[in-house]
Amino acid sequence: MYIRVLGSTLVGGVWHEPGIGNYDPALAQHLIDIGVAVPYEAKIVEPEVVKREKKSGGVLPQVRASRKRTRKKSEDSDSQ
Repeated sequence: MYIRVLGSTLVGGVWHEPGIGNYDPALAQHLIDIGVAVPYEAKIVEPEVVKREKKSGGVLPQVRASRKRTRKKSEDSDSQ
């Protein structure tokens, strides 16, 4: 359960500092009951899935390009 802790509070030997956090529901309710926290509603936004239409024809799958080989110089051409 998400709550907003309003002030530093010691509960069960553990300090709870101000801020928003996800707490066990029983502990969260206890902190709310003693007045040091308020419920916090976290908005969870689901990512929207965009469907793409498949276009038919004219599109070829990508092919890996071949490497070009460089011509080696022969020892005969160096002596000229």
